[in-house]
Amino acid sequence: MIKKLSVIILISIVLLSCNDFDRYTRVNIDTYLDYRVSIHNNSRGGSIINKSYLFDSSCPLITENNALAENGKNEFYFAFVKVPYQLYKRKGEDEFYVIKNNDTLKYKLINFVN
Repeated sequence: MIKKLSVIILISIVLLSCNDFDRYTRVNIDTYLDYRVSIHNNSRGGSIINKSYLFDSSCPLITENNALAENGKNEFYFAFVKVPYQLYKRKGEDEFYVIKNNDTLKYKLINFVN
């Protein structure tokens, strides 16, 4: 009985310690990206780009005078409506850009903590 309980507890601890986001590259200040985005999924506070890169989906939009900001959609979470788009981030900077046609949206990078 104690052995079964120990196994159940061990399995529970292992499952709880697994993080679904560990398989993605977390974007931080040292990341350089010049990337065509065709998939933008949002999950549990993270924005997953092309099944490869992970952003904090609450990165704030710092560009003014655009349709997203005017509609109160001022976080990176809402950039999925722009797909496909070009994503650009310079290494060493805490800002990144979503570019679609003649529209450029500038976001402040927040390090994803989970």
